[in-house]
Amino acid sequence: MFAPPIGERAANVHVRESGSATARRNLLFRDFLRADEPARVAWGSFKQRLAQTTADLYDYGQIKQPATDVLMIAAENWARRAAWIDPSR
Repeated sequence: MFAPPIGERAANVHVRESGSATARRNLLFRDFLRADEPARVAWGSFKQRLAQTTADLYDYGQIKQPATDVLMIAAENWARRAAWIDPSR
């Protein structure tokens, strides 16, 4: 992860190796949310509420991780049903 300059808006930038398990996970996450509007709306609402109530970036990540794990279960199920193909391979 890279940090923005002091005084700039906080951001997370993640770099993934093409074809890696983490690249697959992130692309599946993206494609699932693009394909499933109710999941996309719910995830967006969750993230907005989390951002409004959590100022610390570490705490934000700690709270978000279990929710991400649950979302990925749904994404994996969707990937099987949709015959999703990992675009990083």
